[in-house]
Amino acid sequence: MKNATVFATANREYKDTVFRMIFREKKALLSLYNAGNHRELLENCQALKEYMLYVERVRRYAGQPGLTLDTAVERAVDECIRENILADFLRKNRAEAVYMSIFEYDEEKEMEMMRRDEYNTGVEDTMKKTAFRMLSADTYSLEEIAGISGLSVEAVRKLRAD
Repeated sequence: MKNATVFATANREYKDTVFRMIFREKKALLSLYNAGNHRELLENCQALKEYMLYVERVRRYAGQPGLTLDTAVERAVDECIRENILADFLRKNRAEAVYMSIFEYDEEKEMEMMRRDEYNTGVEDTMKKTAFRMLSADTYSLEEIAGISGLSVEAVRKLRAD
């Protein structure tokens, strides 16, 4: 993974492991539980505010061209410790926090790629079905079918041959 460039996107469908590690402590969890709205959460729960600042840094660095995800996470952790953001937590749990941040961002990327592939497969399938129905009508030219379906003329020819 060291030389791979990974671009991260946010996936809000799962609970982040680092988040759960931070809020494992009853005092932090109680302040989170007792806070009401979003602004109140950030004003009354320092751990959540600092966690959001950490995540923002990871995302910012992970989005920079040429930076590996490993480097982005390490840079975010170093910066947060220097700026006293989750500093005690990150010093104590650095290896686990770095590992989980990298793992979960990789998971996000993988899930995004799967969603994109499934979407593209669905679009391609719809294009082929449209072309096939038009071929069955036997009233359209290959060029018209290609233009309407979004397939290439060659792809329409292949569908007709099959």
